[in-house]
Amino acid sequence: MDHHPEILSPSVRRVLDLPRPEWRGRMHKWAIPVAIAAAIWLVLVADPGVSRATAAIFGVASTLLYVVSATVHHKIWSPERLHLLFQLDHSMIMVFIAAATSPVALAAVGGRNGWLLFIGMLTMVGIGLIAIWLPFHPPRGFMNTLFFLVSWWPILFALPLGRALGAWGIALLIVAGAVYTIGALIVGFQRPDPDPLVFGYHEIWHIFVILGNIIVYVLVWMIVTGLTPA
Repeated sequence: MDHHPEILSPSVRRVLDLPRPEWRGRMHKWAIPVAIAAAIWLVLVADPGVSRATAAIFGVASTLLYVVSATVHHKIWSPERLHLLFQLDHSMIMVFIAAATSPVALAAVGGRNGWLLFIGMLTMVGIGLIAIWLPFHPPRGFMNTLFFLVSWWPILFALPLGRALGAWGIALLIVAGAVYTIGALIVGFQRPDPDPLVFGYHEIWHIFVILGNIIVYVLVWMIVTGLTPA
């Protein structure tokens, strides 16, 4: 019989029911000081104005993403506390998506198209944040559909993105998307799961998150320092 409170999400139930790997959360904990240093450097080298502002937004969100994730996996929490931390964790993913969009939309694309891209993304992220904090679970498949829409929204702006980012920028954007997608599939299917007691599928997901974030960081650096065509 399920002894967990009904409010708990499937993700939380899975964490409570499965063994805790030794490496759970370590990589994101180690990434925190690197993210802080990288964020400071990014702001310092960014061009003044919109570029520097969006660099700061991206840097803060990147750091908080790792802080919250590392906190979630820091120790074995009570079911209620873990549920709250998972809500924060999923919220930070949404916030990071919006933060990563800001330099692309506002500093690179700019103008009407840039604002449409950014406002559209903010709207979907806002819906996601509301859904995460509802006192009940959204309909099955709702969040997956929302993540799909968030992921494909920029495709509607393919032409202005191509002009603003250039070949290298678009390549980085595509590779980052592929890395995140592969990681999401791994955590979704829970495979491969090499050693559930030491280094499992979730640790592989964390590797893909870090790799994807590094690629996005390089793209943002190119944008805010004027290395893209825009």
